Amino acid sequence: MADVESPDSFLVERVDRVVVIRIARPPVNALRYRDWEYLGTLLNELEADESVGAAVITGRPGSHFSAGNDVKELSKLGADARQAGAGTVRATLASA
Repeated sequence: MADVESPDSFLVERVDRVVVIRIARPPVNALRYRDWEYLGTLLNELEADESVGAAVITGRPGSHFSAGNDVKELSKLGADARQAGAGTVRATLASA
C-alpha cells in the first residue's frame, strides 16, 4: 500500500474490508509533512480499492490520537517550506 514510504510513523493492517491505520510517533503522534503525504497517498489508494469498505485512523493502543503537526519540524523549516507543507496537509484532509 502507498508509494510513499513512511513505515516508522504508521502501522497499517487490514481485517476483512476494514483497514486500520495506527499513528505510531510517540510520545504524542505529531505528524511530519512526509507523514501527511503518505497518509494522503494511502487514503487515495484505499478509496480506489473496491475491496475496502472502511478505513479507520487511530493512535496506537494506549496512546494519543495525534497532536497534529510536528512543531519541532515546523521550527526548522523556512516560510516557503511551511507554506508548501500546509498545502500538503490541506490536500490530504480534502481527499479524506
